[in-house]
Amino acid sequence: MSRARRSRSVSLLLLGTVAALQACSDEAIPLQRQRYASREDCDRDWNDPALCEPAPGSAGIAGGTGGGGYGGGGAGWLGPRYYWDHRAGAPVVIDPDGHSRTAFSSRVGAAGSDVGVGMHAGSISRGGFGSIGHGFAGLGG
Repeated sequence: MSRARRSRSVSLLLLGTVAALQACSDEAIPLQRQRYASREDCDRDWNDPALCEPAPGSAGIAGGTGGGGYGGGGAGWLGPRYYWDHRAGAPVVIDPDGHSRTAFSSRVGAAGSDVGVGMHAGSISRGGFGSIGHGFAGLGG
């Protein structure tokens, strides 16, 4: 084998190795959350009342101020933290304990909700080969 051909083979092998390692590396996935003016709007979007919770400082929490104050809309309910899974065509809900599940019956689309106000809700670490890690960051509501 000539020196030039051997050098090209080694270069291609290294490129393949780098590409494989990148595919296995952790990837941060941004999480979204929808904020709603009413519980009914949240329930309608997620089709699961257990996924909706009162926003801190809203009228839904005892001793709350009733205003909420997010963007001046006074929205008082929060949907779950989620990210959009393009392969499933549905949002993947991230539970507080880190478990995930696809919400196929949700009305939330890739662009968010028609009635809720979208907001950034932190991120999770997604390991190689599609697994979800438990690397939560900035998940405050």
